[in-house]
Amino acid sequence: SRVHTIMAQNRDLDKGKMLEMIMEDEELQRKMFVQRAEMAGLLTQLMTKQDERRAELEQAAILIESQYEDELANFWLYQYQMLMASKPAKVLQEEEDAIRAACKAAAIEKPEGEDYQGLQSCQRRGIIPPDH
Repeated sequence: SRVHTIMAQNRDLDKGKMLEMIMEDEELQRKMFVQRAEMAGLLTQLMTKQDERRAELEQAAILIESQYEDELANFWLYQYQMLMASKPAKVLQEEEDAIRAACKAAAIEKPEGEDYQGLQSCQRRGIIPPDH
């Protein structure tokens, strides 16, 4: 009977250990579930931030490209202005002579409409007298 008692106690002890192990396993599973939920939330936040950052970078790239295009256009405009400013005196004189000839030809004819504006322009430049 003593052997039976010891065996019963061992069985009870084994059952207790098993129950304790099951409870520890359930606690561990519960903790893992909580951690998985937290990690899923963090992953969602990370993906959202990644999308936001991608959109910000795309906007920055568009802005940089736009600024580059503006700077390139300004560069070529500046180059054109420098070219025009560096015309030889002979070319400038030929242009001025052509303008004078056109204004004098316009002054000979009776000015009407748009021609009259050209005549006024010539008069302002002093190419022909105002009373002509």
